[in-house]
Amino acid sequence: MILLFVHQVAGDKMFLTIILQFWNDLVANVQSVLASCMETASFGRIYFAS
Repeated sequence: MILLFVHQVAGDKMFLTIILQFWNDLVANVQSVLASCMETASFGRIYFAS
């Protein structure tokens, strides 16, 4: 409901800009979390292997 309201008030371009910004932030966060998990897993394997 709120997104539709913002869409009508701000216009298509602004709405798309907001959505894309949010999506980019989300993707960046997910990638950094995955990278951290991969590093941790690698360290864990190295630690347990030795």
